[in-house]
Amino acid sequence: MKPKGPTLESVQSIFYQANFIRDLNIRLDKISEGICETSLVVQERLLQQHGFIHGGVIATMADHTAGGAARSVSGDKDVLTVEFKINYLRPAIGDRLRCTASVLRAGKTVIVAESLVYASNAGKEALVAKLTETLFLADDPKARAGGAEWDSMLTRTRAKGKALDVSSEADVERRSDEYRRDKKR
Repeated sequence: MKPKGPTLESVQSIFYQANFIRDLNIRLDKISEGICETSLVVQERLLQQHGFIHGGVIATMADHTAGGAARSVSGDKDVLTVEFKINYLRPAIGDRLRCTASVLRAGKTVIVAESLVYASNAGKEALVAKLTETLFLADDPKARAGGAEWDSMLTRTRAKGKALDVSSEADVERRSDEYRRDKKR
């Protein structure tokens, strides 16, 4: 697990270039070889209907922090999550989340990492989730997703949606319902 290339800058870039991570305000606190630590100040908008921190927030934080740990040992290659499993150990209650991630094994094409997420409530920290994930090392992640082909398809899809007067998921649902009703007649 020897870092090859600009470790700190590589990890910082995956945090500060990811819009959703910035929207959640997940902070990169510490990075070293095979290890990444992040934190998040809990806001009301991140709570689910029972007042607990939403599981999606916890999963996102755990996934991205594990990605940071993996990126610290991936050299010049970027990392993409292939799959993850998360165990929610207790409801997350508190004003702050802290996540620590470490690389369990770094191979030439795949990295396995683990994240632990803690919630701080009244100064006491409790482990609320554990994630294990597999990440793929990619030279050019956009090319893996289709690159120019993907961009072209997205442009064509948006144009077709505009021509069909579809601009939201609600419009898609409405058009789908209309199509099914017409097909039954």
